[in-house]
Amino acid sequence: MRALVREHRVHSEQLVQPLFVAERSDEAGAIEAMPGIARLELDETVAAARRTLRARRQSVLLFGIPAAKDDRASSSYDRDGIIQRAIRSIKAAVAGDRRDGRPVLLRIYGARSLRHSERER
Repeated sequence: MRALVREHRVHSEQLVQPLFVAERSDEAGAIEAMPGIARLELDETVAAARRTLRARRQSVLLFGIPAAKDDRASSSYDRDGIIQRAIRSIKAAVAGDRRDGRPVLLRIYGARSLRHSERER
């Protein structure tokens, strides 16, 4: 009877794994306010994304901790910013995880900012 009246089901494919990637190794470590969550270095972030995929979760949400911050959040649109490097590294790492030639589905969400010209409006 419960199965007939159940409104919602949560599947592992619907879950999003948050990953905090630190540009500097001295900023990596546990986040006290979030048990089980840590700021990771780039290589650890890639490994965590691969574990997420193996656990049948298909989405990660990246939060970047840049080495330097400014009032324009310029690292968020820098081609070599920590989020951009993390996305490239994760894509390269998971691309070879399937041996049958089919593409790996891993949704990567990262912080996006407005273009410089749009910021000044």
